Amino acid sequence: MSAQATLEAAFRDAAARLQPGTAGLPRSADVLRSWLVIHRVRKHLSWLEAAEQLVDAAEPTPAWLAVLCDGWVVRASGGFRGAAEALLPRLPDSPDAVAALLRYWRITGRPDAFDRARALVPTAPTTPDEAAANYALWCATADVEQRRLATDALDGLSFADLPFRHWAMLADLRDLPRGPQDAADAVATRPLSDAADAAARVQPLAALTLPVLQVEVRWWLESELQEGPMSEAATFAWPAVRLRFARLTVRDQIRFGAHLDGDDRGELEDAGVVGPWMESLVEELDLGGLIGEVQRRRRSPSRMRRR
Repeated sequence: MSAQATLEAAFRDAAARLQPGTAGLPRSADVLRSWLVIHRVRKHLSWLEAAEQLVDAAEPTPAWLAVLCDGWVVRASGGFRGAAEALLPRLPDSPDAVAALLRYWRITGRPDAFDRARALVPTAPTTPDEAAANYALWCATADVEQRRLATDALDGLSFADLPFRHWAMLADLRDLPRGPQDAADAVATRPLSDAADAAARVQPLAALTLPVLQVEVRWWLESELQEGPMSEAATFAWPAVRLRFARLTVRDQIRFGAHLDGDDRGELEDAGVVGPWMESLVEELDLGGLIGEVQRRRRSPSRMRRR
C-alpha cells in the first residue's frame, strides 16, 4: 500500500470512530474540528450540525478558540461567533495562544488580538509548540524570519517525534508533497486507540492527504496583508492550504496565484473574489480516497477570470 493510501485509510478509520451520536464521544475541541473537516470532505450537513451542538462545551483554551473561529468561517450565522467572542477575554496568555489569537484577528480585524498574539511569540523557539507560534506569525505577516525560526526549531524532528497537531506545520515548512512516506510510517507505529485519539488525527491526516492548495501571495504594501482578501485566503476552509509570499518588484495591488496538487492554476485578476476563486479550484476534486468511494464531480468552468 502506498503512503498516500495508508494515510487515507487512517483518515477513514479515524472518521468512522466519530460518527455523530456515537455513545461516549468526548465534547472536545478536537471532535468539533474533526466534524468540520469531515463535513468539508464529505459534504454531509449532519457533521456541521453536530459541530454546532458542541459550541456550548467551549472552554478558555487555544484549541477551543481556534476551532470556534474555524466554525465561524464555515457558518457565520451559527453560534460559533458568539462563543469565540465570549471566550477571547478568558484565554490565558501563552505561546500556545498565538495561532488562535491570529485566527480571531484574521476574521474580525481587531488589532488588540493581533498585538496580544505578537507579544506572545517567542524570540528563540526551542519546542514544537513554540515553533507553532512563530509559524503562525509568519502566516500572518510574511515575515521570513519567523518562518526560519520555526523551521530551525523543528530541525532533526520527524512526524514520529511530533504530536499530530503539528504534522501540517512540519509538512508545510519542509514543502512536502501530499502523502509523505515518513507520516505513513509514523501512523503505522501508532495504533488507533479511542475516540479522543481519532479526533486528534482527523485534521492532520486531511492536511497531509488532500490535494495541496498552495496560494502564492504577491504584495507591495504590508497593510494589504491585513485586509479582507488576504484574510479570506488565510482562513479558507481547506485543511491543505499553504501560503507562499513574495514582494512585488513594482508598486501594485496584492495578487493571488495558486498551484493545486502541483498544477499551476494561474493568477486571479480580481483579488476581491479570492474566496470564491479558491472554492472553484477545490470543488473540482475527486476525494474518493478519503470518503471510501469513487466520487465523480462534473468539472464546471470557473467564472473567475484568471491571467
